[in-house]
Amino acid sequence: MGAGFVIILWLIALGIVGTIWIGLVVLCIVGWKKKKPWLKWLAGIPAALMLAFGLLLGGLFAYGTYEALNPNSVFKNTFGDSPSEKISDLHSSLWWFADTGSVYLRFKTTEEEFRHLAPKRLAALPMEEIKRQTPSEYGSEPPSWWSYQFNPQWIYLFRDTSKPGSTSTQGFHTEMEYFAYDPDNHIAYYRYLGFD
Repeated sequence: MGAGFVIILWLIALGIVGTIWIGLVVLCIVGWKKKKPWLKWLAGIPAALMLAFGLLLGGLFAYGTYEALNPNSVFKNTFGDSPSEKISDLHSSLWWFADTGSVYLRFKTTEEEFRHLAPKRLAALPMEEIKRQTPSEYGSEPPSWWSYQFNPQWIYLFRDTSKPGSTSTQGFHTEMEYFAYDPDNHIAYYRYLGFD
């Protein structure tokens, strides 16, 4: 299912729910004006509950957006721990919608901290193999601060669920992630891409 199709489905559902809510509010107002308490309560309670649910969903969406824009939160969700004092100049970009998930992280750190953070599910690969395995960007341009490159001096770790023996960690049918380290500039690059 493409993102456009999912957006259309959500807009249709939102239109239906919005129409029902407006109808309930109108019935509540009619009950209040015609002095029919049973109609006022019969329509008012569901309308109030729908409004409360909508505000709750809006709050969850706002919180999710805040978390996605906070590099410390993206780092913690990626590596399972908050950034230590050995992490600096942290940048992140997160996109999660419909059948696609994408994470970019770049930060300065020591090689020791890079190896400590490296997820066990990633395997070391030489640069030439990484070059063959990693696809070109899917669906969007990388952030302006993303200066990842192929360099024989770098350390590369990689995982791809399309390969035998690899399992999904985020629930997507196909997942690819890599973690690279530039020892000259002490910069780590993490990239995750998942899609169905």
